[in-house]
Amino acid sequence: MVPIEVLISSSAAYALSRIKAPGRGAIMNFIVFLHTFPGVLMLIALLYLLVQMGLYGKGVLTLIGVALVKVALDVPMSVWILKGFFDGIPWELEWAALVDGCSKFQVWKSVLLHIIKPGISAIAIFSFMSGWGEWLIAYIYLRVPEYYTFPVLLSSLVYEFRFVNWGLLAAMSLFYIIPTLIMYALTQKTLLKLQLVGAVKG
Repeated sequence: MVPIEVLISSSAAYALSRIKAPGRGAIMNFIVFLHTFPGVLMLIALLYLLVQMGLYGKGVLTLIGVALVKVALDVPMSVWILKGFFDGIPWELEWAALVDGCSKFQVWKSVLLHIIKPGISAIAIFSFMSGWGEWLIAYIYLRVPEYYTFPVLLSSLVYEFRFVNWGLLAAMSLFYIIPTLIMYALTQKTLLKLQLVGAVKG
């Protein structure tokens, strides 16, 4: 889920930042609107879409469908963030790479993405945390216990009308936070760089 969101967001943000096309401002306003629009209001429409695509009630396919829905809901904010990073890169740097023989794709892949690595790390962390902690969409769309996500599984241990196994709940909660701690440890240096970038720009 994270690589898909990073790929889509970085591509769209680059296009919106560099291509001076008519209606670009309207597109950015629409992206902001999509980010502010409550995703819960689209659950029925998204469910209908998953049914039409054959991704509902199909086990693993439903899990993939839930991941795609989550990516679609998170992409607008990621595009908005990365566009700000692309806007901060001087055109001269891109022109210099083009003069040296790089294609547009090579400039985007080898030069610009490397420069905006702090921004990519930020949206990667956001995407991971948002997807890992997602409960509502998974609870509504995933009806087979074998494919429950961790938040749904934890809630099922508490909400069922029976004796709560607190030992099992505590153990599963510990496993639930381990990936978050690992993600933080891997991205701690990048987050510090992001803070420095904000301090310099501010």
